[in-house]
Amino acid sequence: GGVCTLWYRHNRSGPWTAPDSVAQSNDGCWAVSVAVDKAGSAHIAYMEAPNMAFSGKLSYATNASGSWVAGHVPTVNQAYDAAALAVDDEGHAHISFYVIGQSGIFYVTNQPGDWQAPVKVDDIGGQMEGQQTDIALSRTGTPHISYVGKPNAEPRRAFREADGSWEIL
Repeated sequence: GGVCTLWYRHNRSGPWTAPDSVAQSNDGCWAVSVAVDKAGSAHIAYMEAPNMAFSGKLSYATNASGSWVAGHVPTVNQAYDAAALAVDDEGHAHISFYVIGQSGIFYVTNQPGDWQAPVKVDDIGGQMEGQQTDIALSRTGTPHISYVGKPNAEPRRAFREADGSWEIL
């Protein structure tokens, strides 16, 4: 835990760049996930919490405007232990994350421009501490989320149907 400074470096032009300071937090930075869009802009999702075993704020940063802009995802009150990020062709963020108090995997996006209300994808039936989630987008932009479910810690995958519902596999 403790004060955290999140840094970003890349080597798109060959040698590594000097580190850019992305964001600072009075809490720790956990579950950091980075994606680069097709324009070369970086996007970072992360949790701010005293340590990984605490719920915290889901945060997001990007340098799409030419300089780093970071802040809390305003529609998400808490996240816990796991967050993952994918970016679509238009540069919109898609984030999967876990919420301990609701024992579920959630999804949030800023498509079409503003942060939307988070959607509960699946009730995993218990605590997911130490587990992970990941997210990828299909060629058509459909989010696919992988995670571990309870009671037997079986791997699961979910994808969003055209009507907005989630299919759990």
